[in-house]
Amino acid sequence: MNSQKENKNKIDLKQGNAILDSYIKNQIAKEKPKPVEYKSARKIMFYDFDSDGDKDLYAFFTLEGFGGGNNWQHYIAIFEMENNLVKAVDDMVLYGDSLKEFNNGEFLKFSNGYVYFRLYGYDWETQEKFIKTIGFTLYQKKIVTDKKY
Repeated sequence: MNSQKENKNKIDLKQGNAILDSYIKNQIAKEKPKPVEYKSARKIMFYDFDSDGDKDLYAFFTLEGFGGGNNWQHYIAIFEMENNLVKAVDDMVLYGDSLKEFNNGEFLKFSNGYVYFRLYGYDWETQEKFIKTIGFTLYQKKIVTDKKY
């Protein structure tokens, strides 16, 4: 019975990309002028963040061209498997060139229900660069950070 559940609720990379295509199309439709996706920055990963036995989909993508310029933002979006359906849970901007705090970053790992990133920033007052490692998880269907800098 467990193996049937595991097989029934699996999603592959091709399906994940199709889900993300639709999600990004809807995100772009909300913006004016419309940004575009920088496809080579797209990453899809699977991790069971809610410990229900189903691998949930984590998507990382970049939209550029905000405001008609070359501004860009890198997002995390989380989709969960529920009753053999994939549902968008939440998304959040991780970093971007138009953000005050973080202008670059990299995925580190999944651990204990968190996805960890190393984020790079620049303090405009002190004119110093800085690096922070931040964990993101879901709390009441919203992406939150662990705030452990």
